[in-house]
Amino acid sequence: MDRFKNILFVTRSQAVEPAETFSRALELVVRNHARLTVASLIPEEARWNGDLMKVVEHSRLEELRPWHDAAAQQGVTARLCVVAGRHWRELIRLVEADGHDLIMTHLLPATGLREWVFGSTTLHLLRKCPCEVWVLKPAPNRSERRVLAAVDPDRTGDPDLNRKILTLAASLAAHDSARLDVLHAWSFFAEDLLRNRGRLPEEEIAEILRGQEAAHRRQLQAAIEYAGLEPGSYALHLVHGTPHEEIVRHVRREGIQLLVIGTVRRARITGLLIGSTAETVLEQVDCSVLAVKPDAFIPPPLED
Repeated sequence: MDRFKNILFVTRSQAVEPAETFSRALELVVRNHARLTVASLIPEEARWNGDLMKVVEHSRLEELRPWHDAAAQQGVTARLCVVAGRHWRELIRLVEADGHDLIMTHLLPATGLREWVFGSTTLHLLRKCPCEVWVLKPAPNRSERRVLAAVDPDRTGDPDLNRKILTLAASLAAHDSARLDVLHAWSFFAEDLLRNRGRLPEEEIAEILRGQEAAHRRQLQAAIEYAGLEPGSYALHLVHGTPHEEIVRHVRREGIQLLVIGTVRRARITGLLIGSTAETVLEQVDCSVLAVKPDAFIPPPLED
């Protein structure tokens, strides 16, 4: 986890931010001897009037002062700033200008269809921001802390992304004295075809699926060995099913507090920079999510 040395913490308002979210960010900054910037998002309309912008900016900076003082008590000099305009675009510009390697943010609870929702600013960051994005949510009330690393060793084509996911998850789990689960959900593209049109005996289909499962197990074990995880430091979960459904089911059933998952770029589709499995999962889980970018990730133009 000491890979994060220049952290950007983003808030809508200090007054409504859960206390544990900034505490979590500050803990990581202190542990990594990292730099910290705290950015407060203000409405785009504030930029339309220069005098109003000055008033709002001064108010927000004063609102952030307690966090600045709390950081100072830990030996951290926090830089405070405000962000107006199209928030996701301005935040990415800030990341690129200042070399941030992690964004940490929290989204407010929503009323209506879901208890929690991922707003458009966060989704834009997940798709387009060049650095990792950690979306913080209050942890489920459990005596045992749980971290889940979701990997896809057979389809991403990027063994280094899986290694990054696994090493980050293992480091976080070790620091928090948490249990680490490693999950890979697999499916066989021709299974429905074999069942519905192939007219194969069920025994033959079962034999084909056992072969597929064995291949996925070998790929998963190779990914774990490549990441250097110690035997016994994790619980392995190889499940047959749709990846996003199995990840969400595991998070909910096991009370996972943090999901570490990779993002991938969809080829030839401008601006869609997160894999469909990851994006679907992000919209459904109630735990914190650390979205990890491939090393070769290339962000799109900010105009997209």
